[in-house]
Amino acid sequence: EIVHRAPGRYDVLWGINGDDHLTSLAQEWEPFISELLGGPGQWHLQFNGLLMTLPGASEQAWHIDGEHLFCEEARDVTLPAHCVNIFLPLVP
Repeated sequence: EIVHRAPGRYDVLWGINGDDHLTSLAQEWEPFISELLGGPGQWHLQFNGLLMTLPGASEQAWHIDGEHLFCEEARDVTLPAHCVNIFLPLVP
């Protein structure tokens, strides 16, 4: 999957999601994520991807980066933290 979010901005899962090397790198965040979300075994990697932004790219509109919890439930309830997005810039 490659999503064109805005001119010059691409969100890429194709060929990246589930990559063994990237998945193993995600495990380096395990202690931090576990503490944040309730302890070992209380989280899982939903996906990994790549956000490619070209020089001069437009800003993208707000959007979700994963599924909501309890989509069928009322939207006016306060839910616990359940998702963490981590972006690592790959520029010098």
